[in-house]
Amino acid sequence: MAYSNWGGKVFLNNKPMHTFCDESPLDLLDLSSSNHRINLILNRTYHCILGNSLNTLALIYKSTVAAIIVNGSLIYEYDKVCGIGQTKVTKKGNRSLQLLHKNKKFIIKKYGNRKKISVEFSDFEGANWIAVCGLEFGEGYEKW
Repeated sequence: MAYSNWGGKVFLNNKPMHTFCDESPLDLLDLSSSNHRINLILNRTYHCILGNSLNTLALIYKSTVAAIIVNGSLIYEYDKVCGIGQTKVTKKGNRSLQLLHKNKKFIIKKYGNRKKISVEFSDFEGANWIAVCGLEFGEGYEKW
């Protein structure tokens, strides 16, 4: 789904996950944490939600990765690596970033002037999550 001019698409093992777009993780997955900061993050609406638990969860708003949570800990928030010492930047390019946290690899790519981003990872159960999010893009987007 797209609201305003921004939207996204989420895929789990190459299957479209329509309900994981334009939603709050708190409402969609009924997640909560003992960490107050994470609960604030979970209570917002995002264009793309990747993952279905606090074991591996990535949240995208517009063309920014708002948060990545692994094993209940915030490891990445709005273009900043958190959890110093545990999360490593293994590749960094002009428009791409690869994070490694406890043998979980997250690939983040930004595309040109269209303000579009993609994120992909495999969760601890082996499921492959991919999302693409950006301007004038997403489920249900139609030209005005």
